[in-house]
This record gives sequence, C-alpha cells and structure tokens, in this order.
Amino acid sequence: MHCPDPLPGDVTDHIRRFAAAWAASPDRPRVPDRARRGWTELLEAWIIDPAVPLLVRRVGAGRGQVIPHWTGRDLVPTDNSPAHWALSLALQGIVPTLPEVRDWFAQDCIPVAMVLKKAEREKARYRCTRSAVSLNDLGWKVAHLDDVRLGRGTLAQMPLEGLRAHCRRFLNPGNMFLVPLPWAGLAEVAQVVSAIRSVDAT
Repeated sequence: MHCPDPLPGDVTDHIRRFAAAWAASPDRPRVPDRARRGWTELLEAWIIDPAVPLLVRRVGAGRGQVIPHWTGRDLVPTDNSPAHWALSLALQGIVPTLPEVRDWFAQDCIPVAMVLKKAEREKARYRCTRSAVSLNDLGWKVAHLDDVRLGRGTLAQMPLEGLRAHCRRFLNPGNMFLVPLPWAGLAEVAQVVSAIRSVDAT
C-alpha cells in the first residue's frame, strides 16, 4: 500500500495545530530582536572580509582544515557546531564584533566539530570542539529554516558568492530554531518550519 499523498485532512490538521502551538509556546527559546539584527550585520561584514575564513557545513571535507578557494578566500569545513555556537551566543543576547571573531579564530575558540577524529585532528588548523554552552546537553536540537546544504562539487571551485550565501544562512541565528532533542525529526516537518517562520517573522 502506497503512503497517501496528500495525507488525510484530519491527520494534517493535528500536525498544523501542534506546529502552531510549538511556534507560539513560551517554552520555545527565541533570540532577542536586537541580537538577531546584530548577527545579521556581523555576518554581512564577515562574509566579505577576506581575512576571516568562511565556515562551510560539509563534514566529509576535513573538519577544521583550511581549504583555499580559487579566489584566495580560506574555507573551513565543519559540522553543525558553529551554528550551535552562534545560536547559543545569540540566545544570551551576545553579538561579537568582527575583530573579536578574528581574535577567536586566532585563538582557535570557535567550534568546528562536535568531536574530531584522530586523523582529522592531525590535519586540522582549527581544533576547537566545544562551545561554552551546549544546546544538545540542554536538551535541544538546532535546526535551520532555510536549507543550508551545499550540494555537490569541490569546495575550492564553487562560486564564492554561493559559499558566502551558505555561510550567512548557516551561521545566522535568525535562520535557526530549536525543538526538543527527543523530537528532533520535527525540524524536518514542513508544517513546523512554516509555523516557526511565521511567528518569528513578526
């Protein structure tokens, strides 16, 4: 038997009601408006500053390594750790300056992975693996509203503007939301994403 497409209305109505309830719930952490605006401004400056690496979410490309783009811009592959780092700061109302970000890269204080394998660590320039606040440890799953998948292709040869746009979506707390970790799959449900987007845009 094939899965019904679309699902019956009585089923999807329950999903929509749940999505609306979670989107509006006071128990759902949200980034203060001032921090959302601040991170948007920071990332606009970050992505055009050639002195600051672009973080790109591609686990299999060598987390923590520096990959020179053909334009000369440094790219650093990561898992979702930098998104956790950015969102945890933003939820506390913290917006770093671009000079602070440069210093944190120099001090290797920005997480690039949850855990680095031994082979990765040996090749990595950046090896930070934990942020001060672990959203997973607090019981949350970090999700993105707009997709941050890069697609196929060699990082060093991808269009730079596409990599910049990816970094902007990837690290922008305004493009993120939280669901309870045991319900992590809800982050992929279109009705949940739509409800969160609607509430957070107001």
